[in-house]
Amino acid sequence: MLEPPFKKARMEKENKSDTINEGSSEQRNVSQDMFDSSMDEENDNDWSGVSISSIPCLSNNSTLPSQYPAPHPGPGHSVCVQLPLTSVLPRPFPHTLRDVWDGFHVRLPWSRENLYPVEDKDNRGKKMLRSRWELIIEALTKDKLSSSLDLEEAVLTYNSRYRGKPDWDFTALHSLFTEEFEPEETEMFFNSTLPSMVDLLISSPTILTSPLPLLSAGSSHSITLSQQQVSVILVNAFFCTFPRRNAKSGGSEFSSYPAINWNSLYGTCTRRPEAHMEKLKCLLSYFSRVTTSCPTGLITYSRKVVPARGVPDWVRSSNNLTKLHIASKGTIEVEGRGMLQADFANKFVGGGVLRSGLVQEEIRFTVCPELIASLLFTEVLGDREVLVVVGVEQFTEYEGYADSFKFTGRVKDTMELDSSGRKKTSVVAMDAIRFIDSDEQFKTRNIDRELNKAFVAFQNRHVARLQAVATGNWGCGAFGGDPRLKLLIQMMAAAEVGRDVVYLTFGDSSLVRDGGDMYTFLVREKVTVGEIYRLLGGFGKSGRELVGNELYSWIYQQVGSIREDVGEMVDAYEADTDSEKGGSADEKEKENKSGKEESTVDIVKPVVETDELTDSDKWMNDQMDDIHSEAITSTNMKEVKNGGFFAALDKMEKGELSSKIKAEVCPIEASLGLSSEGSTDRSSTSAANILKKDEASEETKSLKQTNGATSVSSTPTQSKLTDFFPAK
Repeated sequence: MLEPPFKKARMEKENKSDTINEGSSEQRNVSQDMFDSSMDEENDNDWSGVSISSIPCLSNNSTLPSQYPAPHPGPGHSVCVQLPLTSVLPRPFPHTLRDVWDGFHVRLPWSRENLYPVEDKDNRGKKMLRSRWELIIEALTKDKLSSSLDLEEAVLTYNSRYRGKPDWDFTALHSLFTEEFEPEETEMFFNSTLPSMVDLLISSPTILTSPLPLLSAGSSHSITLSQQQVSVILVNAFFCTFPRRNAKSGGSEFSSYPAINWNSLYGTCTRRPEAHMEKLKCLLSYFSRVTTSCPTGLITYSRKVVPARGVPDWVRSSNNLTKLHIASKGTIEVEGRGMLQADFANKFVGGGVLRSGLVQEEIRFTVCPELIASLLFTEVLGDREVLVVVGVEQFTEYEGYADSFKFTGRVKDTMELDSSGRKKTSVVAMDAIRFIDSDEQFKTRNIDRELNKAFVAFQNRHVARLQAVATGNWGCGAFGGDPRLKLLIQMMAAAEVGRDVVYLTFGDSSLVRDGGDMYTFLVREKVTVGEIYRLLGGFGKSGRELVGNELYSWIYQQVGSIREDVGEMVDAYEADTDSEKGGSADEKEKENKSGKEESTVDIVKPVVETDELTDSDKWMNDQMDDIHSEAITSTNMKEVKNGGFFAALDKMEKGELSSKIKAEVCPIEASLGLSSEGSTDRSSTSAANILKKDEASEETKSLKQTNGATSVSSTPTQSKLTDFFPAK
């Protein structure tokens, strides 16, 4: 059995933990057998469709090929470890730190350009510049951190402008150590775990030596990191060290990226205070594990972008549905073991994981904290963009959902590794439209948007034989989606790419029955994806009540008539829906040629009780309105008055001041001789020169001698096709 789900969390490492957790994994395998055909009679009401034993997934006995290519450094893939792997713990690449501070890359805390204005002790009333990294190390090592109060004071030393701000209230963290943990647990954390975390943070520049490119909107790119390097990102997030990531205004440098510093986790959570404590336990348990036994695998984070011309012509699709297993019991991470696993994402990946959120996405990020690292470099997702993470590990077990969420102990993730040292766990973050008026989801433009998003998420052109996708009520619940419509949409997208589907309804037995009956009917009648698409369009204009049950009744009645004179119907349907889709065929062709990524849907702000929201939650809702799929990558320079250089620097650190400089290419491309013709404007601010020419030349020489290729970040106007999803 796992650790009991009582109030106090046990942070100490037990010698028998591996054995216990291996037992848990065996229990997981047993739980999957509930869907085996030998148990059909007992579980008739739990599932329908095909037996899960017929669904392809990666396992010890699987004949499926590797689903993703091995990491290979190149223009579309930044690999931060030395290849090939020659030791148990992957070695960083390059061997020594490459310090890059520009608008193309993450601004890392240990950069020499990360400066901070402080009081000059020799000249009272005046300020001087100091390395912020030195301030961080000094604050965390000068005196022993013996309590959460000491930790708070240390963190605010190098975040002094936020002292007293609502999102920098450490009340929840204080309660965790004084009320939730036993005294011996608190003592163990501050005597053992926290000092090890500080040591890991100090080692950051020697572990993560490569510049980290931003996975910016409109460009496909991949980043491969070791699990140790990911732990460096997370420990810096814990200590709130990332510069320029605390400003919330719409014009700040990283306003189109999720927050990454964990300060918002530490304040009072009025929405679900008890569950919030359980979230903190999960995250601290992760650090307890990685500081005593560092994981040795690799993880690949990939932003995947498909242009408008790359999505299917849905009305003309002749594909038939693939296999469907739909069940009321189970979770995506357990029953979907060895499958592509859907993350019902916010367009800002991670959603409310660093605030009060605790639904599907936030829970997955909490028990698999390595997913949180993606918040550092992933810009807001556009309509045809997803994030795929391969190799992520689960560190904790849980039970419950939302307010009932509870940490139940550590777990040893026994998922097999691929040939590149990544766990065969792949998660795709796919964001749905948020609806207030539920009728809106039945409009053609919104159906198209959701179909295209699911298509991008499920597509994988690297292999012909695909693992199934494990998914569920994507975009339902708080986002207002209808589960019966979303089931059809995901079945259609999966059929288009050739994936089977495992659909978990989270206890909705009626959906299992209705969905299974509809699937059986569509397969028996050999209804194609294109025919289902036309049925959906017809239902939206049928005058019926726009709900899932009525949709299914409509489909049963209309399947025969939809096939009469199909050619004329397609032409008439396309002509009828041109205006709704927002333009003529000529205009669409012009848009395709221009390559513009335009959002087709306005996200509507949900109605929520404001007294349940923290400042961070309110800001997120505002951002959901203000920021669409087009990234905010630069802002107009603001005039600085009565402040001079130090005032400007202060604004820079907060991400409120940027200057538009005309640069031929990214400095990394320039150093490698990979510049493209033309120029582009990119926001870039620095307290000193970015890189001198002679430095770049020397770095290039050393790079060519080792890995053969290195991390390259293309200009915003350059089309980047990642080798993570190459065509067959």
